[in-house]
Amino acid sequence: MFYLKNQKLGRVLAILSLGLAWELAGALTLPDETRLIEGQVVPVYTHTVLPPPELDAPIAHTEKSVRSVPQSALNRVALAGLYLQKSQRTGDLSLVDKAEEQGKKSLELLPTLNSGAKLILARVAEERHQFSEAIRLAEDVLKLQPGHAGAVTSLITSHLGYGNLDEAARTADKAVSSYPYLDAYLLRALVKEAQGLEAEAIADYLEGISREDLGSIESSAYGRTLLARLHLSRGRLEASEALLVESLRILPGYHLALSLLAAVEARRGSNDKAMKLYEVAFNALNEPPYLMDHGNLKESLGDVSGAERLRRQAEEMIRTEMTSGPYGHHNELARVILELGNSEQISEALSETETEVRIRPNAESFHLRAWALSDANRWEEARSAIQKALETGVQDAQYLYRAGLIEQGLGNLPEAVNYFDQALEIDPTFKDAQKAREII
Repeated sequence: MFYLKNQKLGRVLAILSLGLAWELAGALTLPDETRLIEGQVVPVYTHTVLPPPELDAPIAHTEKSVRSVPQSALNRVALAGLYLQKSQRTGDLSLVDKAEEQGKKSLELLPTLNSGAKLILARVAEERHQFSEAIRLAEDVLKLQPGHAGAVTSLITSHLGYGNLDEAARTADKAVSSYPYLDAYLLRALVKEAQGLEAEAIADYLEGISREDLGSIESSAYGRTLLARLHLSRGRLEASEALLVESLRILPGYHLALSLLAAVEARRGSNDKAMKLYEVAFNALNEPPYLMDHGNLKESLGDVSGAERLRRQAEEMIRTEMTSGPYGHHNELARVILELGNSEQISEALSETETEVRIRPNAESFHLRAWALSDANRWEEARSAIQKALETGVQDAQYLYRAGLIEQGLGNLPEAVNYFDQALEIDPTFKDAQKAREII
């Protein structure tokens, strides 16, 4: 199963979320076969839509097995895997801690030839953004079992998270050659997207989706949602919406699809629909970025106090997470501080982004670092940081917009205009770049 982060699939909430999503999206009629929208392929899920497997009963059964046979290393690996799966659905990070406990105990009981335990610990390390450790554990497995699918997946996601795009690409190519299924293609598509290879990424998303089967409910929804996100980042709102509604048909209540559908509606100016969808997405899974996105929309509509309330709520959640374990992400805290715009907190944003570029020096981290440096009026350093983000090859309108603001801050207006134009070429619906371009 492809590693999916934080999916809440409670059936009652899911059905309510789906109904509201369809209502707010204007009850988009789903095609009865794959079709073209805005020149983009929108594939329909042709298998019977079934709810994802229930996990509570298997967890209870496996916990009982562990209590009955505490010396079974394999039972502990099985239990840890179930804990991780449930954590991915619910966002309950305490289950990751439980998975780590079982994985370590399994490795104590069976120190050699225990690839399952090492992969559990690799996935725990990924969740904590400890990518070097995840890579080390995955490579240990591959020494004994070359080509092991789980280890290859961990390598790709860890290299991608760390920003090692060349290594991620090489490993993803091998994965597609060895395991030409949906999950492998989705992984390679993510790598291609990070490299700025849009056409190749779209081709891989579509190829992977064409290979889905009845047991790929979660990955099928995830793949369409990722493809929708890519189209949204290019301003292709109709194609993005169609993919998102199809994702929600496959996996009712899927929080990521709901949040992106909210973004589609916001781009269209359907602000009431967008705000309701952000609320539903957050209720489906309490992820701080959904509050932040909602806050950004409120601010754009002049509701400054409403925006601050949502951002403060997100900040409190992130800080609580960071004090309770190694899960709070420095980038998330930096982002909410920067969006709050409190000059008294800029030193903390600088500290958090400095930490994050050391932990995972990828494009996102360098972009946030550039933002923090800009707000501190350290313009030359900000330029260096945003250039590191752009050097990855990623085609992101927000990064180009940030580069434009930095050049504007340095007094280089022709360069600023060039960056704003590049941002709008990628995403003609990007309002911030439009406004910046008009002002100059």
